[in-house]
Amino acid sequence: MDRVRVEQTIIIGAPKEWAKKTQVNVEEDGEGRRVEMAFTKGDGKSASWAVVRDPGVVVGRG
Repeated sequence: MDRVRVEQTIIIGAPKEWAKKTQVNVEEDGEGRRVEMAFTKGDGKSASWAVVRDPGVVVGRG
């Protein structure tokens, strides 16, 4: 799994404070970078969610 890349991460139930964010910090092996994030506000029946696009991390690494 150490060669499998994560293409996107979807966070269900993202906090409303994230609504104005367009980027997040991603860290792997002690190195950080900023990547794009899109927030979608939920309505009365659905939760808010956020999508982190192409974080560039590898499954199985920390």
